[in-house]
Amino acid sequence: MPVKLLKLFLDIEDIITDVSAEQKKKMTKIKSVSYNRIKQKFKKFLQTTGEGEMTYEKQLKKFRENPISEASEEEEEKEEEVPKPKKAAAKEESSEEEEESEEDSESDEEIKAERKIARD
Repeated sequence: MPVKLLKLFLDIEDIITDVSAEQKKKMTKIKSVSYNRIKQKFKKFLQTTGEGEMTYEKQLKKFRENPISEASEEEEEKEEEVPKPKKAAAKEESSEEEEESEEDSESDEEIKAERKIARD
């Protein structure tokens, strides 16, 4: 699982579990029920989702014990990549640049259209 996703899940888990007993007492019945429901659903999601035997819960536990920085993960990914021939790499770069410029022009047009609608 990507490090960014692990960090996001850890943040969510920390936020959910950081509610004190005093805060729980101050909650209305509806908020208390909602809090418990989201806490249970998130816990179940972590326990049942994942690749093979490595559920997200196990991966988060492992990550908490030994956090990996994003930089070290990116280095590992670069080592795993197979170098491409120079001609093929140059063609891919030029096609990616063309796609990015097309996406930028499309998003600019969408923004302009939304602004026009908002003014009307």
